[in-house]
Amino acid sequence: MGGDSYKIRQLQQKLNETGAVDHLTEDGVYGKKTHNAWLDFLDKLAHCSAPTLAWTDLTQSKLSKVKLGGTTYANNNGLTNAFLYPGKRPYIHFNPPHPNKHLTVNGKKIPIDFPHINLDENLVGHDAIYDKLFEKYNHYPLSDEAYAVLSRMDKVEKVIRIGGKSFSFEVLCWMRWS
Repeated sequence: MGGDSYKIRQLQQKLNETGAVDHLTEDGVYGKKTHNAWLDFLDKLAHCSAPTLAWTDLTQSKLSKVKLGGTTYANNNGLTNAFLYPGKRPYIHFNPPHPNKHLTVNGKKIPIDFPHINLDENLVGHDAIYDKLFEKYNHYPLSDEAYAVLSRMDKVEKVIRIGGKSFSFEVLCWMRWS
């Protein structure tokens, strides 16, 4: 498929280090096996089954450019419930139930009467990881306990990180375990 062989070799090495995929030959060739291993790893990451664990500080904004902040609702209620992407757009945020609002899924109206995750649809197309997050987790229900923590992210110092550098996956994985 082509590409920079040095970067492809680094990807193959990192995938092998995780142990989450079948061993790849680290030859710098981005072929079908490397591509399938990458997709498999992303799927495991999305389902919180990637085996590498580390601690991370949620506010590592120098690296990610993502900062903690709040939606309009949160700001009005003294909460910090969002990761803000450069330009202060809510990249991902954690919302309380919305009384009298609904989603339309497959032509059916579903009340949004539960705490949930929201992702900014204006950022779809930003990158493949965000697109996958949006597809799987926009309006994903949260337990009341998870929402209580995530609505005050400024009080959370560390979470478990499951591979990668995407805060979104880290928080989703952490929420599923809490």
